[in-house]
Amino acid sequence: MPSQDSVYKSLFSQPEVLESLLRYYGPAELSDMLDFRSLEDVGTDLLGVKGQKRQSDLIFKIRFHNRDYLYLILLLEIQGSQYQNALALRMLEYVVLIWQKLLRQDKTTKTLPAVLPILLHTGSHPFSRPTRVSELMGIYPSFLAKFQPQFEFCLETEQIPPRF
Repeated sequence: MPSQDSVYKSLFSQPEVLESLLRYYGPAELSDMLDFRSLEDVGTDLLGVKGQKRQSDLIFKIRFHNRDYLYLILLLEIQGSQYQNALALRMLEYVVLIWQKLLRQDKTTKTLPAVLPILLHTGSHPFSRPTRVSELMGIYPSFLAKFQPQFEFCLETEQIPPRF
């Protein structure tokens, strides 16, 4: 029997399903700007700082309408259990690794693409972990605020009833 992760990966690899997800859950203005016919799976292998292999679940590239060189990478991290507190940091790492991969592939790149990191939570318990990096940080003087990373991932939940 296939795992829940493999079923979701297969399901969300279908352009029509991903389009429905973004139209239903994504920012209202986003779905009308996207050219869903251009949806392309870019693979999930990423290289960490010391060359260690990191892997996300699904990473896609999609073009914005009427913009030749601007594109959006969608990151779906699908897991059905509770996560460590630093999941926001892990999602930020995936975003940075995607950007680094693009810069390695094209050394002439002058701008980075927008990234929409989405966590699809399918657990039997409500998701209660931080979705912003700022929620992981301790107290610091206000003058340091502008130097701190501002990052948040999009959380979509699908509650699964617990088994008896």
